[in-house]
Amino acid sequence: RNSMNERYDLNDASLANTGDGPCVFSPVNCDDGNPCTYTVCDITNGICTLDVSQGANGFFDCDDNDACTVDSCNSQASDPLAPCVNTAIDASVDCFDGNPCTQDLCLPATGCNNSMPADCSTLDECFITDCVPNLGGCINSTQSCIPSDNCHISACIPQNQGGVFDAATFCRETVIEGTINDCGECLGNDVSCFVEGSKVLIPALAGGIIAAIVIAVIIAVALGVFGAKKGYDYWKHRGNGGENFNQPSPVYKAPPSGSNAAHA
Repeated sequence: RNSMNERYDLNDASLANTGDGPCVFSPVNCDDGNPCTYTVCDITNGICTLDVSQGANGFFDCDDNDACTVDSCNSQASDPLAPCVNTAIDASVDCFDGNPCTQDLCLPATGCNNSMPADCSTLDECFITDCVPNLGGCINSTQSCIPSDNCHISACIPQNQGGVFDAATFCRETVIEGTINDCGECLGNDVSCFVEGSKVLIPALAGGIIAAIVIAVIIAVALGVFGAKKGYDYWKHRGNGGENFNQPSPVYKAPPSGSNAAHA
């Protein structure tokens, strides 16, 4: 058997080993001082190597299960038990797809996402917004407001400025002064058609008055001629106390005819 003075052979199973023997076995220290690695001594050759059974194949696992962070391990971390650094990515840069009309987003579960259209909305309802890729993205154009007739003007009034407006387009109409008559009829924007203040259409009014005057004059002349003729006939043929009424009428003068033309 092995004694204290003999070789201490652990591989010699035929001899009973008693005592500690002269050999001392100390484990190899494979700690490299790096909190980001797991190291172990390979018993086959006594060389320190990564312990692939630990962490992520021998490295400290810093994965935070967030696809929108860059995960790394700080070998100089002050706390060797918490060496991980998880830095959020800049989606506008790291997820940019080259299309200005898509939103460059990052979703923690899946990472970069460019399926959402660009947000071109504006707080001013009088602007129409659209996104045109070859023009660099969002563009604004003024809301077009078309009046319902020539007696109104139409303009876009933002909702926050009050007033009655078309909720779909925010267009509001205003009457053009002096273009609607007292009957509520739109007569266009020719202000010369109106009497100032009363808004009465002159051509129609004047035409009616002139026509009435002409008719009245014609009737008056006709009645005058007719009455004069009748009065003359009555005056001529009336006899009164043997007097002869053959004197010419001061009102009606008969036209010359036949042999009496010289006496007319």
